[in-house]
Amino acid sequence: MGVTLDSLHGRVLDVCSFEQTPFAWHGKVYGERGQRFRDANMDLVRPFEGVYGEPDGTDTELTPQLIWETKGVNAPSAADLNRRPEVLDVMGIQRQMVFPAILLLALPQAFGKATFCPSPTSEQILTSRELLDAYNEWAAELTNRYADRLRVSGALVTHEVSPEEMVQKAEHLIELGVKAILIPTKVPPAGLSPADPALDPFYALLAGHNVPLILRGTPLTTGFRASAVWGATPASVWEGGRSVGRLADFVTDVHQAEEHFLTSMVYGGVFERNPTLRLGVFKVGASWIGPLAERMDRGLPPFVYNDHLPMKPSEYLARNVRVSPFADSEDDFEPVEVWLERYPHIQDVYCYSSDYPLVEGGQWSMKKYYDRLAPLGDEIVEKFFCTNARLILP
Repeated sequence: MGVTLDSLHGRVLDVCSFEQTPFAWHGKVYGERGQRFRDANMDLVRPFEGVYGEPDGTDTELTPQLIWETKGVNAPSAADLNRRPEVLDVMGIQRQMVFPAILLLALPQAFGKATFCPSPTSEQILTSRELLDAYNEWAAELTNRYADRLRVSGALVTHEVSPEEMVQKAEHLIELGVKAILIPTKVPPAGLSPADPALDPFYALLAGHNVPLILRGTPLTTGFRASAVWGATPASVWEGGRSVGRLADFVTDVHQAEEHFLTSMVYGGVFERNPTLRLGVFKVGASWIGPLAERMDRGLPPFVYNDHLPMKPSEYLARNVRVSPFADSEDDFEPVEVWLERYPHIQDVYCYSSDYPLVEGGQWSMKKYYDRLAPLGDEIVEKFFCTNARLILP
């Protein structure tokens, strides 16, 4: 076995991590716009002050054990991203994609419906959008400052704009220095199918600047279904079990919005018309991508065929799309080693993500994934930890 954990150190690319800026810090980090958002949402953010409270150990000596085992706001660089490159040095990660904690409330609220605020006021919507602007400036500044280490994703609200406005907003973020752009998948972009050629200038802009388009699940997909009743089984059913969310449909719908979005893009020829477009689909696991590739390649005769495309749908996935598996807790990792063998034609799709510093990232995820993948050989290990993610982290 030539590729060891030691030989991977300093070369790993991490496609999904987070910052956890405490709500109490919004004014400090995002200025007046951050403070106005917090003031407008005090009743909502108060229950989370314990979860996103004041971080501890900001100046604690960095050790592998501290970094890989500490979770949440107390993890090193959970809130202070200026320290994140030092953390990456200890983790052995060359470059990392970072997503914002404000996904929990501000981003969904900015397009009119958040998980914890189904009917936001006009003031809440306004302050959320102001915070989003402040966040994008902050993300660009950090990406520029640590150009070889961090990609702090920018974010766009796309549901009440025209395709032309989407291009203008994306151009602004790219000019700021953002190197990845996240959009919500709960609502159609510009009110159109993701495959509509009217969106091609937006896709072409991202492709031309090597800026990946990011789809990220859960907070940005809440409300994709017309009713949450489908999965709302009574609490008594779960008595004695370990499930927290108690939403039985989470297993099926955690990736549903993203899967619809992606299927539309592939069948609609988006990647044929924009062959260098880069798409990352994260925080929804990876269990769905292999079966989707099979279904799209076959179509649904006699109703749906893919013979209008010069390549197989799975070939577009392998060339243009990247996903990452869930590391759900300390030991319950998704079996990516099974899928890499089961779906060899899309081996290029699967990438490592740490989910740092979230609890659901588990402990020592890099070592545990390595132990699972090492029996498959050096090529698979290299792909999963290093090569595949270059599409998202060029």
